[in-house]
Amino acid sequence: MRARRPETGFLDRMQAYAQRMRPSQRLIGRSALRAWRLPFPVRWTPAEPLEVAAPRDENPPRTTRVKGRRLTTSRATTWIIDGVAVVDPLAAVFSTAAELTATQVVVLLTRS
Repeated sequence: MRARRPETGFLDRMQAYAQRMRPSQRLIGRSALRAWRLPFPVRWTPAEPLEVAAPRDENPPRTTRVKGRRLTTSRATTWIIDGVAVVDPLAAVFSTAAELTATQVVVLLTRS
């Protein structure tokens, strides 16, 4: 993914990639949590890929610094945050639950 100007953080990367997203795609997982500005126990680094979900009947994106996933369309509501399609906060939490402790999930659920 090429940016017109150097990225300075997650929001820059998110907005740069948004121009390449198909209308049916949306951020999920860590990327969705960060878009919602919910706490995640691991600090963002430029090495972290964006997590982008495509509907089950489409191929997920395959490009540098992007982790493509599939998600049934009805499993999450789409919101637009800073011009980018993102799954709802609950779907963001559930899509990262395997990476979190039970306490961290509870904290996120009370904030979403």
